[in-house]
Amino acid sequence: MGREIDGKNDKYERPILILKKINEEMFIGFPITSKHKYGEKFYQFHRKGYQYTVILTQIRIMSVKRLLRLVSRLDDDELGLIKLKLSSILT
Repeated sequence: MGREIDGKNDKYERPILILKKINEEMFIGFPITSKHKYGEKFYQFHRKGYQYTVILTQIRIMSVKRLLRLVSRLDDDELGLIKLKLSSILT
């Protein structure tokens, strides 16, 4: 049985990484956690002194209605590494 990452707070918030915009209403994204997870199914990055983990196996198509605020941006190099790791999982 599968398991999704839960959100936090009364709004059930979960940080996400937007991989690709599909249209004006939907995008492809991954959940992000502050827990340290390692291996081919995860990607770690640092922001403002904290380590975060992108959970590549929980890729989803999501509505823009889920977006509350912009927290940070990844540079093109980091996004390229995430795409490479995702490619290795899918092949």
